[in-house]
Amino acid sequence: MPLKYAVNVSATTLNQANVFDKMYKNVCAVTLTGSSEYAFPGTEFTLTCDVPEEATVVEFYRRPDVTSSVGGIQAVGGQCYNTITGVPCTADVCSCVTSGGSLGTVFRWIIQPQTGDQGSVWFCRRTNLNLPDLSLNSDDYTLNVADGPGTSLALSPPDTTYTRTEGDTLPDITCTADCRPGCTFVWTRPDNTNFTVSSVLSLGQLDRSEHGTYRCTARNDVRESTITNSVIVQYGPYSVSLTPPTVTYTPTEGQTIPTITCSADCNPACTYSWTKDGQSYTTGSGLQLTNIQRGQTGVYRCTVSNVYGSNASVNINIIVNWTTVTDQNTGTYRCTAYECCRAGWTTKKFYQCVNVQCSGNDNDGNGGYSINII
Repeated sequence: MPLKYAVNVSATTLNQANVFDKMYKNVCAVTLTGSSEYAFPGTEFTLTCDVPEEATVVEFYRRPDVTSSVGGIQAVGGQCYNTITGVPCTADVCSCVTSGGSLGTVFRWIIQPQTGDQGSVWFCRRTNLNLPDLSLNSDDYTLNVADGPGTSLALSPPDTTYTRTEGDTLPDITCTADCRPGCTFVWTRPDNTNFTVSSVLSLGQLDRSEHGTYRCTARNDVRESTITNSVIVQYGPYSVSLTPPTVTYTPTEGQTIPTITCSADCNPACTYSWTKDGQSYTTGSGLQLTNIQRGQTGVYRCTVSNVYGSNASVNINIIVNWTTVTDQNTGTYRCTAYECCRAGWTTKKFYQCVNVQCSGNDNDGNGGYSINII
């Protein structure tokens, strides 16, 4: 029984000792912190070493080197000295909080990290010859250096061009980037309006209005970057139109009709063909009728086509006018004023051509008469 009591006393004593040791370490712990969650490349960043027990010297180390310090601060006579240069600290290099003598509780060392310093591990070491632990290290501190998206900006899937037929479904496209702190993402439409404040572009079933180049912009406090993605929506001819929009022309024989241009919304580009009275007439978007003759009277139609289909314009009616003459022997004819003269009809005969006065001879048969309208 006495032995059991002795064991219990020893266990209690050991437990109390452990509790005291933990309390001592918590109270006396050296801690290293940064001035903010992220350091920005090329700007001042402060490492602060807190020493509750006070210290005469604090040194700052970057692992894996644990023997040569990056910098150090010593408290002397209420002042803080840079241990590397031996001169008093300046605000852009170091500082400390002293107790008025040669001891301090807060020691600050200023660095200017670069992007390559991301993830570097630091600790500080305090020295006080009046304490049982002459020197004591802080826990490790990992430095986070802010960085913008830069060249890490990418698309998933990685394709930058999609060619689809209208009605097809486009898979979601995700914009990704390595950012510290995290980036926000904005997708912009082809008309430069914001489409979605999200990393995901989701167009679903495509129509022709979604054809164009989309831009993903990733940004954080450091910088922004943009990547583009082209969506090519292909479709058959749509909205066939004519310029000018006139559908009926009544020229006099010999006149020229201004070019009639056929156009349509197509992707890929359409080909154009013209028919006259249902028969192939010409190709190309423009219909040209110069020095028009009576044989060109008819119904013209433009047909537009590509690999996805065809569509046609409205009908164009061309009615070529010429003079009507009546002959007692052969009946009624439609002819030009020249032909009226060549036929020998004059103003003295009772024909429909009585307003044509002819002079001269047409010996060579080329219509070389002088005509007067009376």
